[in-house]
Amino acid sequence: MNETPASPFEPNVRAIEARYRDSLPQGKVLLFGSSFMEFWRTSADDLLPLETINVGIGGTRVGDWASFYQRIVVPFHPRAMLVYAGSNDISGDETSKTGDEMFEELLAFFGNLNQALPGVPLHYISIAPTLARWHVWQHAHRANTLVQEWCKVHPDQYHFINCTPALLTDTGEPLPDIFEEDRLHFNSKGYQVWRAVIQPNVLKTIPPVPTVPR
Repeated sequence: MNETPASPFEPNVRAIEARYRDSLPQGKVLLFGSSFMEFWRTSADDLLPLETINVGIGGTRVGDWASFYQRIVVPFHPRAMLVYAGSNDISGDETSKTGDEMFEELLAFFGNLNQALPGVPLHYISIAPTLARWHVWQHAHRANTLVQEWCKVHPDQYHFINCTPALLTDTGEPLPDIFEEDRLHFNSKGYQVWRAVIQPNVLKTIPPVPTVPR
């Protein structure tokens, strides 16, 4: 009998489970997704006054999160979710998806999340235009457009955060100085651009939890 091969991200998932085994925060804003989220190491400060937890895992695709969200998303019972997923699905390699294909998979995942966490608001961060994957940007842009239009139809729960304009030059190309040497991942300047767009957009729909006077 053939066994399903273990996910290459199983060690990452187990590490997150172990990190919160003794204390599992509840009711925070949960950040998850691929490397753009994992490497956003200043996210806790950048999104203040919101209380956030970041469980991003580099290299993941939408299908990966569909396989382990029950383990490292649902147990936190977040008050809201901030998601960056799909960019690795449209990578330009032999397994790369079209924008339409990624969108359909993402919607199926959103449906699963909503069954597990009914009504929890979800903010989707647009797939970033990058120098390394500029040759497949038309597919990523198509996916962004489809997600944005879908969120408009479900405004009470789903929100699209469009970072694309802030990441492009006046001539419509990726800003050249916001990436690491791999031309794919953000450097600190890239995350400053992200923060300037994401933080005020999130605060529009997720008010901080009021502090209780002592």
